[in-house]
Amino acid sequence: MKIKVSDGTNVIIYELNETSAAKSLYGMLPLEVAVENYSNNEKIFYPSTAVSYGADCIEGDCPAGTLALFSPWGNVVMFYGAASRYSGLYILGKAIQGAANISSLTGTIRVETVGGTSGIRSMKAGNANNDSFGHALNGMIATDGQSGIIIKDGKKVVVK
Repeated sequence: MKIKVSDGTNVIIYELNETSAAKSLYGMLPLEVAVENYSNNEKIFYPSTAVSYGADCIEGDCPAGTLALFSPWGNVVMFYGAASRYSGLYILGKAIQGAANISSLTGTIRVETVGGTSGIRSMKAGNANNDSFGHALNGMIATDGQSGIIIKDGKKVVVK
């Protein structure tokens, strides 16, 4: 799971871990929220709904570039300076691109998913008559003559 955080000028790409908290945040996207300064090493934002988390949360030291959830307050933390382990501070992921931009984020930010997604969540075998045209990227059965990217027989096909 990868997400992009941007204020229109500065962009950071994070790779999330597989914890319930990271999946909860990912499931809320896209978000447009205000980013705030906090302390001398982090930027924070508050999602519109609470990020849920379970027993699989990871606590630990947070080097620069770490994305975390501070569970007592419900805010998401983007560290641009190192921070020590703290009770209730759960690691969500790390910056894989643009970590140096975290300290420059201002105003309203957009948090959204990055690549590798389509409207198709799962596939199952079906009747050959229903699958004869394949599926569009939104998961709907493609119609005869439909243009765009169609998934047919497990392959992406561009139909003009």
